[in-house]
Amino acid sequence: MNGISCRICQNNCEQSAIRFKLMTGGRAEPVLDLDTCNGCGICPSLCPADAIALERQPQPQMEATQ
Repeated sequence: MNGISCRICQNNCEQSAIRFKLMTGGRAEPVLDLDTCNGCGICPSLCPADAIALERQPQPQMEATQ
């Protein structure tokens, strides 16, 4: 998304949760499969441009039923 041509995140994702979708003009856009990603944190630690950040999503709260 920052216009840097690098795929180290895709190449090192053991879950294969990161792919790049070719866009018009030859640019590739990263796509994250949220169902496959386990949040291991390898991608932001390897990114030479600090273009990746992980955010913890709040867990949906269950209502108690009587």
